[in-house]
Amino acid sequence: RDWSSDVCSSDLYIEYLNKENEGKSITEQEYFFNDKSDFIAGANAQNLIDHSPKQGIRGKDAKYFEVIMSFDKNELNGKSDQDIKDFVKETFPKIYAESVKGKEVNHDLLIWVAKLEQERKYKTTNPETKAGLKKKGELKEGDQRHVHLIVARKTSDNEMSISPLSSYKEGSKGVIKSGFERNHLRQAYETAFDQKFNYNRPLEKSFKYQNAMKHGTVEEKKEMQQLLNSQKEKAVEKQPEINIKQQQDQQQDQSEQRRPKLGL
Repeated sequence: RDWSSDVCSSDLYIEYLNKENEGKSITEQEYFFNDKSDFIAGANAQNLIDHSPKQGIRGKDAKYFEVIMSFDKNELNGKSDQDIKDFVKETFPKIYAESVKGKEVNHDLLIWVAKLEQERKYKTTNPETKAGLKKKGELKEGDQRHVHLIVARKTSDNEMSISPLSSYKEGSKGVIKSGFERNHLRQAYETAFDQKFNYNRPLEKSFKYQNAMKHGTVEEKKEMQQLLNSQKEKAVEKQPEINIKQQQDQQQDQSEQRRPKLGL
């Protein structure tokens, strides 16, 4: 999940997200959406974000935040565009609100819009571009669907200011005792996705594993590696059984084919 913020109007970002609609008819265009509507025009999306409450927000503070929800090809396999939108609508506001620690947030008061995009382009920072295999701006191959979300800083009742960039540490002292637990957000989304779509996520692709291998202690990394090795060993042990069963099934099929059949 990628994060960024902005202190200005959302007009440029909304315009950027409408780039895939250029040259398409109204019925072919992809609209913004949230948990209240599936068809939000760009102008209405901008109005929703730009006219959200701003009382108490300092001039240099971000008025809204941008979140990018990405998926790999295995996660996207067999999922329709509506499946992805429904997942976002069902999970985003609740998990986003739950990720605010130190104070309780009503997820119905969040102001947000999202847009499903179909394409990704190579950047100069991509390994393929650096190696000269691809050019900057060239479309990436395969299923590249991802979701951009824009979330206003203030809730609709103007009571709470939420920044996903403000880290939360349990037991923190001082005036500010609340914050945003980004790791909770990532883990909760992954769990919700796996449960909704009955997705069997490989350990090495899980947030728990990747986070431990990147930020964990030596002991945590060792524990994760042992768990991964254990899973691989179990998979190898099961393989001969699967092959035997397949061979037995094949023999049974051949036997049934040779067996005389009676017409009814």
